[in-house]
Order: sequence, then structure tokens, then C-alpha cells
Amino acid sequence: MARPTIKLKRGNRTKVRREIADYLVARYAPGLTLKVADCRAGRKRTRVSMVRIARADSADPNVLVWQPQNGGFTTLLHEIGHHRLEGHGTPKSALAEIVNEAVAWRWAEWAARQENLWFDYEMADRDFATYTRSAPIKINWRKKDVF
Repeated sequence: MARPTIKLKRGNRTKVRREIADYLVARYAPGLTLKVADCRAGRKRTRVSMVRIARADSADPNVLVWQPQNGGFTTLLHEIGHHRLEGHGTPKSALAEIVNEAVAWRWAEWAARQENLWFDYEMADRDFATYTRSAPIKINWRKKDVF
């Protein structure tokens, strides 16, 4: 698949971040609608970034709600990973949910490397640990601490 072309605007960091996010969604999840959560003072706040995957028999679009202040592109790539890996299915068991979470993080690490983006391993480990509080399970990262 050919990479979509993108021209970045200079001088406005918010617009540049949005353009990069649009590029990543267009490249890795073309059927996904990106909505950026507005977290300014006085606005309704969402707690986390998330992907809402519509059922296969529904006409509803797949929507990714992204909060840039919550993990940046690392979180965005993780949510795109959920969209790519899970399709229309939902995990049936707690173990399947943990596996899906770990695989989405590993895919996000791979995609960040492909796009030459910084990957926040500490944040990813911290978020993954919320799924594995009762057992000390860690993600086997491919590129962490590799020089």
C-alpha cells in the first residue's frame, strides 16, 4: 500500500499533530473515523482515548476518540492497533482481553518504529499493568533498551 502524501503546516503545533494523526489513521485504519477530544477548560472531558468498533451487521462507523494529552501518538497507535487486530469481535474472556491488549501495544511499537515516532514505553507498561494487577505479566518489547 502506498503511503498517503501529507504536507505539514508550519507554526501551529495543534494543527501539525492533527495532520499527523489523520495521516496515521489514513495509512493504518482507512475505515476508521478519528475524533479528537477537546480538553480545554469548560469542556466535557473524556478520561481516555478509545476505539468504538461497530458490529459487523451495523451501518455505524468505527470511531476512534483520541485525547492528544493522554499519551499522544503512542496511545493513538495503540487504539489503531485494536481496530486492526480485533475487527468487529470483542474478547470473550479476561485472558483474551489481556492478549488483545498486549498485541495492540506491540503493534503500536512496530508502527511507531515504521513512522519514526517516539514510543512511550513507561506509559504503555503502566497502562498495560491496569489489566494485569493480579499477575505480574509484562509485555516483551522488541526494541526497548536496544541501542
